[in-house]
Amino acid sequence: MSAALSTGNNRDDLAALGFGLWAYGSICWVPGRFAEAVAVLTEALSISQCTRQPWQLAVNYTFLGIVRHEQGNYIEAERLLSEGYCRAHSLGDPRPNSFSNSFLSHTAQALGQYDRMFDVLKEGLRLATETGDRFGQGVAIEQLAQVSHALGREADAQKYFAEGLALYQAIGDDRSLARVLNNMAAINLARGAEDEAQTLYAKALQNALEATALPIALDALAGLSAIRARQGDDESALALVLAVARHPASTQGAVARAGQLQCGLAARLTPDH
Repeated sequence: MSAALSTGNNRDDLAALGFGLWAYGSICWVPGRFAEAVAVLTEALSISQCTRQPWQLAVNYTFLGIVRHEQGNYIEAERLLSEGYCRAHSLGDPRPNSFSNSFLSHTAQALGQYDRMFDVLKEGLRLATETGDRFGQGVAIEQLAQVSHALGREADAQKYFAEGLALYQAIGDDRSLARVLNNMAAINLARGAEDEAQTLYAKALQNALEATALPIALDALAGLSAIRARQGDDESALALVLAVARHPASTQGAVARAGQLQCGLAARLTPDH
């Protein structure tokens, strides 16, 4: 039994400790302290398995899955998030249910599983709307935008993106606002709208820094580095790429994009022999 479990004198002590660890692990996730978040949330999950508290089990599985996703462990993330979703669903409480299925969709997208998630997200949006959970609404809408884009439903994607931006602005959620702006910027960059992409990435970077959301800020820098490379500013682009690739708060997705760009830049900057 872990050291944390041995400190609790009874079930209530353990439950309080588990809740505190979950809260701390969540705090570690936001600025990109992923390794610390995994260690703390794993301990919190162990405690909730001991105390058998259904709500705490659901959120611990879900948050541990979210961090695993950020680290690029998508198969493990899917397993954890699926468990969190099933447990949240069994509670009969729509709020954690809405939250878990939206993040499960995020991982399903990383694994290329788009079609099956659309109806799940619509259900999550319905539940969040019924309970007045505006953050849950925002997450579901944001994921619906991403899925719609992946399925080629651009009109729907633009509608959902606009709704997500408006909702996050209304509730003052700079972190989530920055994340949506990054996603919109990436889509614009892919279709060659560099000026629009640069504006969106710059706004995302500003919002992410104000929210101390380093992983999202680094995602924006990865996008800006790609724009610099397209503009021929290879040395500046390489400096940004290296900063993203080496920073411990970078998500695996940002590191992968930076690595691909770094290879191309290195080839262009290496003199011919």
